Amino acid sequence: MKKGIVLLVSLFFIATISILVLKNLDDTDKILEQKNYKLDFSQALLLTKNIQKEIQNAIKNNKNNFEELLEDGVFESLPPFDFQGIRVSFSLDENTKEDINELSKNYVLDDLEKDIYNLRSYLEVNNIYDYPILQELYETKVHEDEKIKSSKQVEDIINNFIIRTYSNKINDLKDNIGFTESYKDYILRIKVSMEKDFLKSYYLLDKEGQVKYFEISFK
Repeated sequence: MKKGIVLLVSLFFIATISILVLKNLDDTDKILEQKNYKLDFSQALLLTKNIQKEIQNAIKNNKNNFEELLEDGVFESLPPFDFQGIRVSFSLDENTKEDINELSKNYVLDDLEKDIYNLRSYLEVNNIYDYPILQELYETKVHEDEKIKSSKQVEDIINNFIIRTYSNKINDLKDNIGFTESYKDYILRIKVSMEKDFLKSYYLLDKEGQVKYFEISFK
């Protein structure tokens, strides 16, 4: 029964994204008639936004069993979508990144973080023990009563840590270090490829599907 539900949801998303691609092509043709860099970006941005809204609706409409759908890998098994030179791929996962804001002197670990999920333990398990240096770099990056709020700030701290410690071991862990509490958000990644160009986007969605943070890059 569960496999049937997972398959049904997967087929629904395949159909939905296919319709979005077709609608996106029609909409952007109305905006711009000539094929160029600006058209590529407009198409990719519009399609990305439509997919994000569709995921948001899925979260809202499946509040009672959305976590179960994630655990069953519904959003991991979806293949890339190819249509008229456009390729779309996306993934949705629970945010399991360690929170760099645990470095704050004012941060208080909850019971779960004390027992299992905390940044210091994660680093030490991976043979990184210069926690005080990381704390020092964190404190110089933020002001009083503030915290790290972007991936760029996390990247800056990690790069400075590498310089200070003469070791790049933390590079192997950087994709697992974020700036929000673990298991409180979803991470949505979308990539739209068009000929030689592609647009990549990264969203943090809360448990209601609302966007808390996003990054977009176009190359």
